Amino acid sequence: MCVGNSPLKTIFCRVGVGHISWLRCATIVLMICLSLILLAIPVNSANAIDFQAIAYAHKNHQLFLANRASQSNDIWVRIRNGFALKGLDNKAVRNHEISYTRHPKYIYRIIERSKPYLYHIAKEVEHRGMPTEIVLLPLVESAFDPKAKSKSNALGLWQFIPATGESYGLMQNKWHDDRKDIIAATSAALDYLQKLHTIFGDWKLALAAYNWGRTAVKRSITNSHEKGQPASFRHLELPSETRNHVYKLIAVRNIIAAPEKFGVKLAAIPNQPYFAKIKISYPVNISHVAQLADMSIDEFKALNPAYKRSIIKIEDAPRIVLLPVEKKEMFLRNFEIYSKLFRLPQNFQLKKDGYTGEITRAQEIILMHLDVINDIKKKKNFISNQVMPVPPRKRNIGADITIVQKKPFGIRILGQSKNDGMENSLTYIVKKGDTLYAIARRHGLTVAQIKDWNNNDEHLSIGQELMLLPNTSTALH
Repeated sequence: MCVGNSPLKTIFCRVGVGHISWLRCATIVLMICLSLILLAIPVNSANAIDFQAIAYAHKNHQLFLANRASQSNDIWVRIRNGFALKGLDNKAVRNHEISYTRHPKYIYRIIERSKPYLYHIAKEVEHRGMPTEIVLLPLVESAFDPKAKSKSNALGLWQFIPATGESYGLMQNKWHDDRKDIIAATSAALDYLQKLHTIFGDWKLALAAYNWGRTAVKRSITNSHEKGQPASFRHLELPSETRNHVYKLIAVRNIIAAPEKFGVKLAAIPNQPYFAKIKISYPVNISHVAQLADMSIDEFKALNPAYKRSIIKIEDAPRIVLLPVEKKEMFLRNFEIYSKLFRLPQNFQLKKDGYTGEITRAQEIILMHLDVINDIKKKKNFISNQVMPVPPRKRNIGADITIVQKKPFGIRILGQSKNDGMENSLTYIVKKGDTLYAIARRHGLTVAQIKDWNNNDEHLSIGQELMLLPNTSTALH
């Protein structure tokens, strides 16, 4: 029975649809009319609605926004502008926000650790059109520790288990484990996440599958369908670890989006590359690469954690090593000059201690030479008539360096007192089996000179420091 004086209600009653909501019917009629109007417009007319053009314009607008963000000086601005995950705002997320911000030093330490990797990951995520919450996933997975290892033997920033890593092309052998490789593992992780998103059509489900496994999530969706329930992240039966894994990411996203709200002071990070890629085409010792680039072994390993031995082993294809951007030019220049000297044979033998035998005389002289050159560049105080010392023979690769250079060397002029030129001295650390005669002979000095410079002490003890002055007769010009 129809009640009311609305003309539209009267019409619906007369056509026998009074039992249907008259508002719903009105909506249907309006949609039909709009469709007829659109169909009546000639496709080729100047007034035609070009839906492809509208979609293209929307895409260009999104690209414009992403490009504007990428031009910011702060990587956090770039990341924030790409946040896209919606619909998760609950008590569990709030609890994780509190957990992360209760101890600010913890999150500051993770953020500091992330600096070398953020730009590269953000660039790759943007390029693929993925939500930039993904950039923060390593914070949840590994606390941005490229050496992190889980109980299930998952490794690296992205925590790949062996089987999944292998299926995405991450090589694992006695020389390197690419699950810890910054470039390779990032590419593999994003490939995997994109595939999961294609399968499930939802980023939250893709993240759940990344943690729990694709098959497990599919099984949970099937069970949900059988029970007549929606197959959404909110409604699926998921392990608490998996559900909290996604909640943690959302919590981190919220903190990065509005750090001041949580009492977090988020220092700006330059929106620029931290590292450069260098191609290595033949075996080389890692310590040599680091020294040619004037960087520490620890810094090299932070950017290249995949290498398990002291040697970069080349097999079917060249290997990529990462160096800080500011070290690239120095390394390439030194490597071009000395590459033949430091090249290892393809059939080299690795000894139990991890090294390939004794460093050659020529190699050691070059490495000492590079140390002095790099020190001059850092201190910016070149000494005229500078000479280079010839280092002692038979020192193993990786052994503790017993000569510590304090300043660039100068020539000791005949007639100078023993205190003159002390600022150009070397400090020699006495080793087992050393004698004054052997040390003097090794450095082209006399026993009397060494005694004169060291308070006439004839007794030596292991670890004792002896001051030596360079002798021009044994210097390498």
